[in-house]
Amino acid sequence: MFPMPQVSGSDAVAPPRPAEPPIFERFLTPPSETLVYIVDDEPLVVQPIGEYLRRKQYGVETFAAARGCLRVLAGRSPALLISDIRMPEMDGIQLVEQALAHDPDIAVLMLTGVDDARTAVASMKLGAIDYLLKPVDLPDLEESVERALRRRAETLYRRELEAWMRREILERGPAEGVVVGAEEPAAPAVRAVSALIDLMERKDPYIKGHSERVAEISVRVARLLGLGAESVEEVRIAALLHDIGLVGVHESVLQKKRGLTTQEFEELKHAVRLGAEILKPLPQLAGVREILLHHRERLNGSGYPDGLKGETIPLASRIIGLAEAYDALTAGRPYQPPLTPREALETLLGTVGIWYDAAVFEALQKVLTELRKERKGNRV
Repeated sequence: MFPMPQVSGSDAVAPPRPAEPPIFERFLTPPSETLVYIVDDEPLVVQPIGEYLRRKQYGVETFAAARGCLRVLAGRSPALLISDIRMPEMDGIQLVEQALAHDPDIAVLMLTGVDDARTAVASMKLGAIDYLLKPVDLPDLEESVERALRRRAETLYRRELEAWMRREILERGPAEGVVVGAEEPAAPAVRAVSALIDLMERKDPYIKGHSERVAEISVRVARLLGLGAESVEEVRIAALLHDIGLVGVHESVLQKKRGLTTQEFEELKHAVRLGAEILKPLPQLAGVREILLHHRERLNGSGYPDGLKGETIPLASRIIGLAEAYDALTAGRPYQPPLTPREALETLLGTVGIWYDAAVFEALQKVLTELRKERKGNRV
């Protein structure tokens, strides 16, 4: 830090206030500000859906054909596109592909008959968030719409958060270097953060989906445990960035299908400190940095990096640590096949009071029950 010249009187200028990180709720637009396009060649499908969403205050435009939708979409993109799969001339798969090529931020829901389930899954691989079977149950539709728009908001928020981090670092200029690899020279924090997210996901594609799922579960658990809005926001950011230090771990370790050697495990342990160091130049994320630093601590002191015990581990860190463990068990890794949600909870139950907090585990169970109800049996 360079010393600042001293000024007084009318010449004194207050230092600029540091820009604040983006707030997630800003990306959740109310229905009255949310445009929805509905595409289906059957009027008996389009009409009730359109009327129902209009009653919920959404802005709605309906189309009987995909090409008509694309012409309008070229001038004005919706937040959400609801499309049938089987349509004449251009089907829903082609529509989704072209719509997302024009605007990848559009959330997509597909409508399908029972015989179209495989095609619906194919559309989800293109970028659709969910699909609904016809005839559509309108309350189910509303839940799917809200879920799709929330997912879209999370994507926009994550992108803005990454941009904010890069902008903050660039405006502050080069800071003290951080070690990017065990045998590599120190790299300025500017370079480390500006390429951070892309580098993480290039090294291990699992990280993106994992971090977002951990964030969703952690935020819900934090709210259930009574954390305030500011603390919940810190939990969200810390959960999204909790694996940030893996940029310093070799790909061969991340993708290894067998047990790690002592040296490789030490490399993973070091990644937690590295993640905290990467965030060090950002004073606005001091709270997030503290949460991230201790999310691998365990109640009995067997965790790392500092061997903290019990309530000396920040509650937010305990929340993320358990949410991360649950998602790792249910998502699977190169060295471990995925468990069912029930199997994962049974596995974690044996560690409650030893590694994980009992109150946090109880809240996790309630959150997972809520998510299962919302997603109607889909894996959480």
